[in-house]
Amino acid sequence: MNTHHLFFSFLLCLVSFTLSGQRSISGRITDAENSEPIPGVSVFLDNTTIGVSTDAGGNYRLKIPGEGSYRLVVSHVGYQSVFKDIEPGNSSVKFNVALLAIELEEVTVAVKVKSRRNDIQLFWKTILGKNPSRRTIQATNPEAVFYYYNPETQILKVTCREPLQIVNYETGYQIQYVLNYFTHNYNTDISDWRHQCSYTELEPVNKRQQKNWEKKRKEVYHVSLTKFIKSLYNNTLQNDGFVLATLHQNPDQLTILSPDSILSAKSIDNSKTLNYKNKQLILICYGRPVTAADLNMIKRTQGGDLLQSLKNSGIIMNLLHGDAIRVYPDGTYTEKLHITPVNTTISLADLSMRLPLDYAEDATVSGNESVFDIIAQYFKQQLSVFPQEKIHLHTDRDFYVPGEKIWFRAYLTDAATHQHSTQSRYVYVELISPVDTLVRRVMIHPENGMFYGHLPLTELIPEGNYTLRAYTRYM
Repeated sequence: MNTHHLFFSFLLCLVSFTLSGQRSISGRITDAENSEPIPGVSVFLDNTTIGVSTDAGGNYRLKIPGEGSYRLVVSHVGYQSVFKDIEPGNSSVKFNVALLAIELEEVTVAVKVKSRRNDIQLFWKTILGKNPSRRTIQATNPEAVFYYYNPETQILKVTCREPLQIVNYETGYQIQYVLNYFTHNYNTDISDWRHQCSYTELEPVNKRQQKNWEKKRKEVYHVSLTKFIKSLYNNTLQNDGFVLATLHQNPDQLTILSPDSILSAKSIDNSKTLNYKNKQLILICYGRPVTAADLNMIKRTQGGDLLQSLKNSGIIMNLLHGDAIRVYPDGTYTEKLHITPVNTTISLADLSMRLPLDYAEDATVSGNESVFDIIAQYFKQQLSVFPQEKIHLHTDRDFYVPGEKIWFRAYLTDAATHQHSTQSRYVYVELISPVDTLVRRVMIHPENGMFYGHLPLTELIPEGNYTLRAYTRYM
């Protein structure tokens, strides 16, 4: 029997560029009671579209889209959510989590008896910005919310046993909403709450719906909190449609502020500090570049008349108050930013008026941003949606005869950090003939974090130099 030697060259498919300085966060999620890995845990960066579910080994890995301040959220039904604030910078982060089972509070037991219609309406109107509707925005699992009103203190407390699934039909996003707490004091009429959310784009049914979503997203972005933070950092408020002013009680009038008067110089971590403690600030959102006529109207009109004028013009106005806050060029910020509507029921903090931080509209060139900055932003956004990976393929030998099996093992790593990647669930390995035709393809699922398998050779395979090619869907 003639022996046919088969010579194989190896082609590793990968993207030829990576973005230097890009950081990531990775780790393993386990049960705190028995240390067993928990698959299917939702891990995401707050207020972004960046998120994954843990694999069979409880592992996860995420790209961090910018160098600013982000919050990691680990959420799973039946367990207490875990949060980690990621410090600004370019270093990758390792974060392992042992989840604790939820211990239900006693106040949630009697919620069905204690809840009132006006409590329910107040809660949804507060977090959504408008009444729930299939035409605008609503939660698909409202039964997960529990209300408890204490008639003695007149305080409403709201809890959720699982993340709320909210659909914004106007902007085309599915939102996973993790509520930390919500309280409303009927004595002071003040609500206080904290949440984290993850965005997923919906699939449009037709091109018309896609265009409507894109139009609405641009409209919302022009008066969004993210756009305001970026404009404040870059000192381009008026060009981007914002006016920041302080309200003087005596006389009752507004004074237009320059960002330089309330912002510190750029610090080592590339942040600027917004100092406006003990000042009453007014944010006017025009949704278009501010004109000289707009500024003249503000300067010559006293406070009360100005609010009425803006209301008649349909312009959104918000009152900001709080302590010092650090802002970053990617639109993120530290601490809690309090926003209260003045002349309208709409607030920039409402879910209906928010978009994910990685929304593509923020790549518009403005202010101090250079073209290279914008290109870098595009690359970061692309890498966060389409992570780049490398495959190192290891075979048992280089020469094979017909009828044998090509045994191999694939090592999958992140292209930027060369760390173990958990983005892809499968590796595809192909055998290509000397005339560039596909001979055989196999799809390999990981076992214990490793990809390994074999390609069988038929007895009639011709002699020649073959190519072994490995890739993932991200390649």
